Amino acid sequence: EREGLKKRVEELEQELRASQQATEEAVAAAGAQNSATQTLSREISALTASRDALAEKFDHVSSERDALLASLADKASERDTLLADLERERGERDALSREAEGLRGERDALA
Repeated sequence: EREGLKKRVEELEQELRASQQATEEAVAAAGAQNSATQTLSREISALTASRDALAEKFDHVSSERDALLASLADKASERDTLLADLERERGERDALSREAEGLRGERDALA
């Protein structure tokens, strides 16, 4: 009976050692997983910061683009006004040229 108990104690000790080793391996695996999780967390934080910086830059570029488009629209409006003024002045000049031609014709007829 004593031999049986001794054998049973040895079996329990072996089970205990196996259980301790499995626990140590699980703790080591959990530590590795925790380390990997921390690494991923840092990478996610870096990517989030990069995304936020790009979003800010995009907003800035969009604002600049909008300002340039508004300026371009103003310049186009100024150009259209100048072209209309030029066309009006050409019409006036042409009318004055015709009037001068008519007056020259009258003068030549009187002379």
